[in-house]
Amino acid sequence: MSDLQTALLALGAVIIVAVFIYNKWQEKRYRKSAERSFALKHDDALVDARPGQGEPPVDHDAAVATATGAARIEPQYEEPGPGSSREAESQAERQLWMKVPTSITPIDYCVTLSLQSETDSSKVIETAVKLLSDFNKWVHVDMFDSESSTWRSIEHGDICRIIRGCVQLVDRRGCIDAVQLARFDGAMRGLAVRLDARASEEGISEALIRAKDLDQFSTEVDIKVGLNVISTDRPFSGRQILAATATAGLTLGADGGFHKRDEAARSQYCLTNLGDVAFSEATLVTLSTNAVTFEIDVPRTTPDPELVSNLFGTAAKFAAEVGGQVVDDNHLAIGEKALSSIRAQLDETYKKMQERGFTAGESLALRLFS
Repeated sequence: MSDLQTALLALGAVIIVAVFIYNKWQEKRYRKSAERSFALKHDDALVDARPGQGEPPVDHDAAVATATGAARIEPQYEEPGPGSSREAESQAERQLWMKVPTSITPIDYCVTLSLQSETDSSKVIETAVKLLSDFNKWVHVDMFDSESSTWRSIEHGDICRIIRGCVQLVDRRGCIDAVQLARFDGAMRGLAVRLDARASEEGISEALIRAKDLDQFSTEVDIKVGLNVISTDRPFSGRQILAATATAGLTLGADGGFHKRDEAARSQYCLTNLGDVAFSEATLVTLSTNAVTFEIDVPRTTPDPELVSNLFGTAAKFAAEVGGQVVDDNHLAIGEKALSSIRAQLDETYKKMQERGFTAGESLALRLFS
């Protein structure tokens, strides 16, 4: 190994250590700032559910398991004495919290806020937008509906008592980093101060463990399977493609593909160009291409035992109409053996997803694989 290589390795190690120390410092700074704010503003029966404050030590193996669901983090209560003026209020608040389902969702880091009094949703929405709009992952704020005992989106005109803010940990771009997560945690604690609320959360370290585990899982099951149609004589024209897709019942989407949709308007498979130009109303006027592909985005597609057969049938009819041939990625003709292999691959992927609490094509899967 040359001196230059040794120096570069040493420099890389120093940078990694520096980033780790900086992330820890940022997390500690956000937490201390929020705790100082609470110490000045609040004295309530609800207290933070934080490690070291009435909670057992963190079990990291259990934290990883929370990617499929986690134990509820219960707020703690200070028992008012007999005859206390707050006894009835505290009793009512305990009963309300007993109805609240877990705030830890499989793909989000959530901070739950207990407001000191009923608050108009307009104030909550306005304040949340100011504090939570600058993140590179999907952020949403929900309210607890005591009548249905469920979480739901906040709407103008609602009256809020318990809310939660959540940031998505993982999507197809990768998992959230420690700095972003600490920023979100700090923003939620800032929201708590402005709304006169108490906060409880899972803990940043545990959330990062879940995020890395979930990112690895999503990489394993994030697959697409497809059948190619290649020209056998001359390139396919845009007009041929438009006519053939209309016959097959495919509709052009904003993503540059023709989609076959089910009765609920969910995409089952998609036809895209294997060339450099995506399909659009403008490009199809002059388009000429030698190959297209019919593709199933597996984790985003609802399981259907006839899906692969329908995909092949549509591809074969399309090929016959435009003068092409259905082949695999190696340009080999597709037979029943190849179709059986695709079915097995889909079944295995769906099984892995179900084991982690995800159903392909449903809302959580659509968010994770977005």
